[in-house]
Amino acid sequence: MKISAALTFLVTAASFGNSLAFAPASPGVKNTKQQTSLASTLPPSSEWKGYYTNYADTQVVLTGADRNFDPLGFSDNNAGLFFMREAEIKHCRLAMLAAASWPVAELLDRPIANLIGQPAIVDASDRNPSVLNGGLEKISPLYWATVLVAAAAIDLYQINTANANPDTYTPGNLGFDPLGLYPKDEAGQKNMMAKELRNGRLAMISVAAFAAQEYVANVGIVDQTPL
Repeated sequence: MKISAALTFLVTAASFGNSLAFAPASPGVKNTKQQTSLASTLPPSSEWKGYYTNYADTQVVLTGADRNFDPLGFSDNNAGLFFMREAEIKHCRLAMLAAASWPVAELLDRPIANLIGQPAIVDASDRNPSVLNGGLEKISPLYWATVLVAAAAIDLYQINTANANPDTYTPGNLGFDPLGLYPKDEAGQKNMMAKELRNGRLAMISVAAFAAQEYVANVGIVDQTPL
């Protein structure tokens, strides 16, 4: 378990460092110079669209989570800054769902499977199926087909929405807000977008760490915690 503890420490340190890197400036510190610098480094708007047919200058919003950290230049090419922001927010949302559901699945999968008389998906060490852990063959092909169709439908809806409303659409804004949590004012919206990006980036690190730690320790995440 020493390896497991070391991995946990490294992931925690990386997550803490990441949260600092994307943290907003202190309330008393003005970041006008930084925002101006970021705006001046954006590629021409004609390169923002990616695979979209329509685009507008309003589609790329500086939220406060932007720190001009792009050493490989992914957002400064013909693929489009708008396209890359859209891809990031999709990965952020999936990672947040995965980070929350991973330990829940390991805790509840076996009891639920026993209750309904089905084989458990988690292995004998309480590990979820993954590329490193194996066990993906236990998942029904119907599930993967459903995921693929649902993802394609959401993508097509998002692309059509972006093309139909280029002046008002921003990456990730699909109009899905059943609880009414999305602020009405521009400052609040930018703050909400920045929070979502920061939490999503940490979640992407966490999910990768879950898979790596379970592979090395050969035991589920839920069995490596004191709870």
